[in-house]
Amino acid sequence: MATLKPMTPLQPQMQASMKPPSPLRAPEQQPLKPTTPLQPKNAPKTPMSHPHRR
Repeated sequence: MATLKPMTPLQPQMQASMKPPSPLRAPEQQPLKPTTPLQPKNAPKTPMSHPHRR
């Protein structure tokens, strides 16, 4: 419990900073999700798979 006390103040700070990117990444991930499984199946060593992972 003591270890959670110092982390509690850090959690809200991280969530606040992640809130803006979360809505932007949500729509991006949706179209990428269907493409990701198709890319590795066709060619897991594709050059596009590297930037996507980054």
